[in-house]
Amino acid sequence: MDEIRDNLVWVLQRLAEWPVWKAIAGAVIATLHFLIGDVTPALRAILVLVALDWLTGFSYALIRREVSSHRLFRGSVKLAIYLILIILGHQCAMSGIPVAGMGVAGLIEGYLLLTEAVSVAENLDRIALHYDITLPFLQHLLKYLKHQERIHVRSTRRGGDVDGR
Repeated sequence: MDEIRDNLVWVLQRLAEWPVWKAIAGAVIATLHFLIGDVTPALRAILVLVALDWLTGFSYALIRREVSSHRLFRGSVKLAIYLILIILGHQCAMSGIPVAGMGVAGLIEGYLLLTEAVSVAENLDRIALHYDITLPFLQHLLKYLKHQERIHVRSTRRGGDVDGR
């Protein structure tokens, strides 16, 4: 086992020394920075909540023995959509239109934060119910978060787009 680990470490060290890998990593980092900008507190919170959502959802699926590649694929598609939304928000913020650009970015970040917070709370509630654990605070938190999500969605629908959508 130690020999396998040592061989793997050796291979990874050699790859890290190869200049092409450094150039590829630099290009990926530069591209991501151009597309999504700096890692803001909101973006950091979204990343943490997405990780918690994945962890709690996967844990619940393991508990129920319902892990499936279809669900994992859907989760990957959801993450890709989130990334595109974050890119959209950042590019709107960088457009130079002060109120509209930042408003779009804030709206997207707020929606993603609320959506992920609700999802994490729902996963925790499912896990607790599976083990017959009663957590009244979690029930109240879930009710509050769902109410906030409804308010957020309702307020965005009232505004509407220029073409009426």
